[in-house]
Amino acid sequence: GKNGVVVATWGNASSFDSARAWTTDLYGSSALGGGWDKHNHPRYLVDYDGDGLTDVVGIGQSAVVWSKNCGDGTLKAAAACGDSGNNATNEPLNTGLAGLFTASTGWDPALHFRGMADVDGNGLLDLVGAGGGAVYVLRNLGPGSTELVTMDAGAVETLEQSYGTAFTATDADNNNSNSFRMLGDINGDGRADLLLSGGSRMFYSLGQLDGSFSAIAEICTSSEPCFTPAQGWRPNNHLIFLEDVSNDGLPDLVGFGAGAVYVSLNESIGSSINFGAFKVWSSTYTYNAGWRVGQHLRYLADVNGDGYQDIVGFTDSTIASLNQLPKGQENFASSTATLSNSINLESNWQEVETVVTYPPLSPPVYTSTTYYNNRLTGDYNNDGYDDVVGFGNKGVVSQRSPVIVQPTEQ
Repeated sequence: GKNGVVVATWGNASSFDSARAWTTDLYGSSALGGGWDKHNHPRYLVDYDGDGLTDVVGIGQSAVVWSKNCGDGTLKAAAACGDSGNNATNEPLNTGLAGLFTASTGWDPALHFRGMADVDGNGLLDLVGAGGGAVYVLRNLGPGSTELVTMDAGAVETLEQSYGTAFTATDADNNNSNSFRMLGDINGDGRADLLLSGGSRMFYSLGQLDGSFSAIAEICTSSEPCFTPAQGWRPNNHLIFLEDVSNDGLPDLVGFGAGAVYVSLNESIGSSINFGAFKVWSSTYTYNAGWRVGQHLRYLADVNGDGYQDIVGFTDSTIASLNQLPKGQENFASSTATLSNSINLESNWQEVETVVTYPPLSPPVYTSTTYYNNRLTGDYNNDGYDDVVGFGNKGVVSQRSPVIVQPTEQ
């Protein structure tokens, strides 16, 4: 919310408990909440310290910080957990790195990529950033210990002569406004890999044990169906996820396009990376059906406990799901089910900012922009069910929900 974080937990088999505050002075969009802006200050719900509880990592204006889930309904600095007299709310992660990853050093959400994933396979999530001519990995080596790995363009790209600095560039093809950059373990080796869809091709770069990435290679080209800008895919209108919808342990490509939800199944074997043909799995939750990026969030999650990922969508007034059909049918159902009527746009999850300009010798000009606050998911109370957590105007709220997998912020 404006002033902090609120949480609403899953109360029984069919409804959420009432939302309640998790923090009241951090990660919120108002001055009281710390002035966190959705676009410039990413926040992630992750188990940062590996204790099984969902914590919060935030990239602020000039620092990267994390707050530990103490397991008692509070979110504090790790050293403050269990100490009622210590109200410290966070700890820095990028100390000594001169504001790396933050807006104060020029990181722009329209140009640069930031995400969290286990790149080195040690079981802890690392912070990954791509931009400004390099790929950075802030390795998570355990409580209080990090290590920065830096790879310039030449270290991660052997196709640079033909395709430019694909993962690091800010040119017209490869910035975040015109391309898709994703993290996921596409070959099942326990280490997260980088994927890019830019221009007319898709690339991948495999995560290594030392926290670096391999040279890039192609997934698909302009001569075949592909989730690329050249074939009409735009970050402002469409979503592309790496999620295991086939339940075989490998993440598949799922795209919410203009008129359909397309799936390309991961058919990789060992070091041979391959994704199958495009197939239409649904015609709902798409741009043509009125769904808008940033306004109507969409996730993939198993909401009915059958082991297969379903679509979960935040409409203007409800949280709804579209279940995947039984194994082998490779499709989503045609009818939706309502999961909740909370943490939606009608529950103060949007904010209108009005800017006034004064042209010479003319009346004032009022320009209004609507911002939609973040709503993410994670099992914050460690009960085996993922919860809905909203970074609203006043802070962070949560609402427990069925199992939902959290993708990159929308």
